[in-house]
Amino acid sequence: MRLNLLKVLNENFRIKIFITFALLIFFISVSFTSLFIHRQTKNLTDALIKKGNLLAGVLAFNSRIGVFSENKELLDVAAEGILQQEGVLEVSIFNLEGKLLKSKERPQIRTLEKSIRRDEKSKRKAIEEITETVSPCYFVGSSAVEFWSPVISDSDPYEETSLFFKEDLLRRKSKIIGFAMITGDKRTLDKELNDLLVKTIFIGITFLIIGSIVTYIVAKGITKPLNKLIESVKIFGTVGTVEKFPIETKDEIGKLAMAFNNMAESLKRREGALRESEERYRTLFTQASDGICIMSVDGKLVDVNESSARMHGYSTQEIRHINLKDSDAPETFQLAPERMRRVLAGEAITFEVKHYHKDGHVFPLEVSVSLISYNGESYVQCIHRDITERKRGEEMIQASREQMRALAGRLQTVREEERTDIAREIHDELGGALTGMKVDVSFLIKSALKIENEAARTSLIAGMDSVTKSIDTTIHAVRRIAMELRPGILDDLGLVAALEWQLKDFEKRSGIRSEFFPPVEDISLDADLSTALFRIFQEALTNVVRHSGATAVCVRLRADADSSTLEVEDNGKGIEKEKLLSSESLGLLGMRERAQMFGGRITVTGTPGTGTTVKVEIPSVEKRKIERDQGGATLR
Repeated sequence: MRLNLLKVLNENFRIKIFITFALLIFFISVSFTSLFIHRQTKNLTDALIKKGNLLAGVLAFNSRIGVFSENKELLDVAAEGILQQEGVLEVSIFNLEGKLLKSKERPQIRTLEKSIRRDEKSKRKAIEEITETVSPCYFVGSSAVEFWSPVISDSDPYEETSLFFKEDLLRRKSKIIGFAMITGDKRTLDKELNDLLVKTIFIGITFLIIGSIVTYIVAKGITKPLNKLIESVKIFGTVGTVEKFPIETKDEIGKLAMAFNNMAESLKRREGALRESEERYRTLFTQASDGICIMSVDGKLVDVNESSARMHGYSTQEIRHINLKDSDAPETFQLAPERMRRVLAGEAITFEVKHYHKDGHVFPLEVSVSLISYNGESYVQCIHRDITERKRGEEMIQASREQMRALAGRLQTVREEERTDIAREIHDELGGALTGMKVDVSFLIKSALKIENEAARTSLIAGMDSVTKSIDTTIHAVRRIAMELRPGILDDLGLVAALEWQLKDFEKRSGIRSEFFPPVEDISLDADLSTALFRIFQEALTNVVRHSGATAVCVRLRADADSSTLEVEDNGKGIEKEKLLSSESLGLLGMRERAQMFGGRITVTGTPGTGTTVKVEIPSVEKRKIERDQGGATLR
C-alpha cells in the first residue's frame, strides 16, 4: 500500500501540487488560529485584571471612613455596592493589622475550588507587599482571582484620584489604614476562552476546506495543458513530426508550449545544420594550429592536417607515406602499445612524447588521444602540440624553485642557529641570575628567622616565600621558553630522545594519551635533518591539538638503508580533502617544504571520523645523491 502511494505521488504532478498547497494552507490556518487565540486570551485576561483592580480601588476608597472608625454599617454599604457588580464573588475589608472588619460573599463561592482561599500566612504576606509598594496587586487561582488594594486615609481630591494608579509620589506608607480585597469569578473568562477556541477552530477548518477546493481547481488548471503537451511529445517521439501545440496562455505553461514548438522547429533545421557542421569541421581540421591526425584502429594513417606535417618538417603529401610510430623516440616507443590499449577501451588520454624531426633532432610533443566514430566505424584521433618552449620555461621554473628551496633551507638553518643562541643565552644568563636570586632569598629567610618580633618575622617570611615561589615560576618559564626555542636534548642526545621528550611533554600539556615506538636500532642523522624532522613532528602535534579532537596519538620512527620514516597517527575526526589542498593550510605547506629540502615527501591521509596519519619519508644521503644526479630525467 505504501509503495503504491509513493508511486502515485511520484507519477501524478496534480496530486503533488494539491498536497503542497494543502499543507501550506494548513500551516497558515494553524498559525493564524494560534496567533488569534493567543491575542484574544491576553486581551480578555487584561480586561479582567483591569476591572478587578478598578473595583478593588473603588472599594478601598468607599470604605475609608468605615475602616477608620471601624463602623460595620458603613463598611456593609461599601461592600454591598461592590458585591452587586457582575463577576464579584466575595468582598473583604481588613484594618492595618490585618484584622477582618467586614466580609460578604455570594453563595456561588462555596462551589469554587478552595485553592484561592488564603491562610493567615499568605494573607500577611500580601498585606506586607501592599504596605511596601503602596500599590494594588492580584493573585490568580484556578477558578477565581483575588484583587487587593490599600485603603488610604487622606481625603484630598488629588490623592483620592490617585488611588487607581499603580505609582504615586504623593503616597506615603503612613497613610495606609487598611486593606480591601475582592474575589472575582474566573470561570466567566474560561468560558469565553473556550467559546473563542471553538469558533476559531471552526473558522480555521472552514478556511482549510475552501483553500483545498481552490487548490484542487488550480492544480487541475495547471496539469490539464501539461497532459496535452505530454501527448504531443509522445507523438513527436514516435512519428518525428507534430503539429504546433496551441499556446493559450503567457504563463510558464505557455512558455513550455512555446519551447516545445521551438524544439520541433529546431530539430527540423538540425539535419541541414549537420551538413554545415561537417564542412566547418573540415575547415578547422585543415587550418588548426595544433597538429591533428586520424588513424585507423590498426595504426594506419587515414588523414593528417598541415600543422602536424609542418611540426615534423614534412609536407602533407610526404607525411602520409610515413608511419608515425617510426617518429617515436626509443624512450616513448615502448609505451605506445599500452596507450593504444587504453584508447581502444574508450579512455581519452593526454601524455607527452618525443618525436624525431625530419632533420634528425628530437622535440617534445603533448598528445591528446581519443576514440571517435564516423559512419559507424571507429578511428583514433591524435592532437599534437609542440611544447618545446613550455619545456624550456618549466626548466627555468624548476631551476628557480631549486634556488628558492636552497634559500629557504639556508633561512631555516640561520633561524635554528639564532634560536639555539637565544635559548642558550636565556638559559645561561636569566637562569643563572634567577638561581642566584633564589639563593639570596634563602639566606634572607634564614636571617629573618632570628627576628624576635613574631609579627614582623611571620610577615617577612611570608613575603620571602612568595618571592621564592615567583622565582621558581620564572625559572620554570625560562626553561620552558629555552626548550621551545631549541631543545638541548636534540643536540645532546639526538632525535629519538628529543621526540620521546616532546611527546611526553605534549601528553602532559594536552591530556591526550600518547605512545612512541622508536627504531629497533640506533640511527644517526645529521643535525639539519634531525632538526627538520623534529620541527615537522612539533607541527604535526600542534595540528592534533588544534583540529583533530583526538584522544590518542601513536608515533613511529623507522630507519633503514634507503630512507628514514616518521609517522604520527591520531584517532581524531580526520582531515578533510579540501584542507589538504588548501593554500591556507600553512602548517602543512611548511612541513612539506622542510621535507622537500632533503628530497623527502609528506603524505597526509585521513577519513572523517577515523583519524589522520602524517607520514614523513626522507631518503638516505646516498639515494638523495643519486636522485640529484638523475634530476634531468627524460620525459615519458
